Amino acid sequence: MAELDASQRWWPDASIGTESSLETAYDEDWQISQRTVRYANTSTIIEFAVTYSVRTGEDGWREILCIDTCNHDSVHRHRDGDHSRHEPIEFIHDQGVIQEQFWEAVGEAYALAYGEG
Repeated sequence: MAELDASQRWWPDASIGTESSLETAYDEDWQISQRTVRYANTSTIIEFAVTYSVRTGEDGWREILCIDTCNHDSVHRHRDGDHSRHEPIEFIHDQGVIQEQFWEAVGEAYALAYGEG
């Protein structure tokens, strides 16, 4: 993936958005959760995190996958709860990247949950 210079990157102002969290799927052994920040007037997603976790015991969960747009200039993947490293998926050059990649992230999380990923 080629680097974008600063003039090519799209940096939404997440501080004017509305944040929400949703546990979208849940099983005894796994869960998928979503956190989104949306512009209040259009509901357009400007930041997201989709997380797939598995149960490690009665009260414990271990993150397997997190795809998000936080703290970097790309949609990127974190594996096994390690947020110190990330795999860029696509640089954010316009609003459409976030919209499209949000649904790709949801699909990837479900594929893992159902053993297809």
